[in-house]
Amino acid sequence: MNRCTASGLAIALLMFVPVHGMCQSREAADVHLRNDCRLARQVLTTGEPHTRSAWALDRISLCDETGPEALASLWASPRRDTVGLGHLIAVSAKLRDARLDATLRQIAGEPTETRARRLAALEVLVSWAVPGLFIPYQQFLGDESGRFSTRFEMMSVDHPGQSDGVHPLPPGFASDLHRWLAKLAADETDPGVRRAAEFCVGSVPVT
Repeated sequence: MNRCTASGLAIALLMFVPVHGMCQSREAADVHLRNDCRLARQVLTTGEPHTRSAWALDRISLCDETGPEALASLWASPRRDTVGLGHLIAVSAKLRDARLDATLRQIAGEPTETRARRLAALEVLVSWAVPGLFIPYQQFLGDESGRFSTRFEMMSVDHPGQSDGVHPLPPGFASDLHRWLAKLAADETDPGVRRAAEFCVGSVPVT
């Protein structure tokens, strides 16, 4: 290798190093966070120690590598008493990732799931498409006689504190979700989920 070639290779390597570092995940870059993420996932997976369940759920939203998979597992499994649905919505809304997106859409579109879980999944998806916008799922549950309100509301949060996982949502996520919601609204037989999907369609912009 001549001097010119060696110099060119050295420059190329120096140019590569900082670019590679910029792509490093938060977990990989921070050993303290990585240890916290490992413990949080362990607590959420095993349920022990149960006294740390709330801490683990809050902490996992900072874990861009392992967090989405841990949250997807929680959504896909029966709810434990230690993990409330409202808390799960709030935490999931903070971590936008394609892996969790797939799980949430599966739950929202699955007729055998409970209405509450389907509506909760929709609430998270909309909060991703329109950062800071929450459409509370409880208003679509209906009352004991099966009647629904004729007026639905949404909430806006100024600083939602969202971040992306290592598998970020695609650029056209909002438009794709809008189409998916429109199809769900057209095909859905559950009255609560259908009303929610119809309301969400009007809230998610087509970009």
